[in-house]
Amino acid sequence: MEYIKNELLGQTIDSYLLVWQHLLDSERYVDKVYLAKLDKTIYKSLKKKLKEIDIYYLLTLEKMGVKLSWIQKLRIYFSGLRPIYNAEQKKLKKMKKEENKNLEVK
Repeated sequence: MEYIKNELLGQTIDSYLLVWQHLLDSERYVDKVYLAKLDKTIYKSLKKKLKEIDIYYLLTLEKMGVKLSWIQKLRIYFSGLRPIYNAEQKKLKKMKKEENKNLEVK
C-alpha cells in the first residue's frame, strides 16, 4: 500500500523540480527579490501538495477497507479533499471501462 504514496510523491517532486529548474539561471533577467518571492511561493505550494498527498493516501487506505483512527478521519474531513478524490476515482473508472471496450473491439 505504501507504493501508492511513493508514486504520488514521485510525481509531485518531479513536477516541482521542473518548476524550480526554470529559476536556476534567471538571476540575470529577474531581480533577486522577485526570485525569492517566487521561491517562497513554490515552496508553500509544495508543502500544501505534500499534505494533500497524505490525505489522498488515507482516502485510498479507507477505500481499500483499512480502518482509520478518528484523528485520521478528522484530517480527511477538514481537508475537504474527499469530493475531489471521489471525482478523480470516477474519471479513472470511466477511462478504464473505455480502454477495456477498445481492447475488446480490437
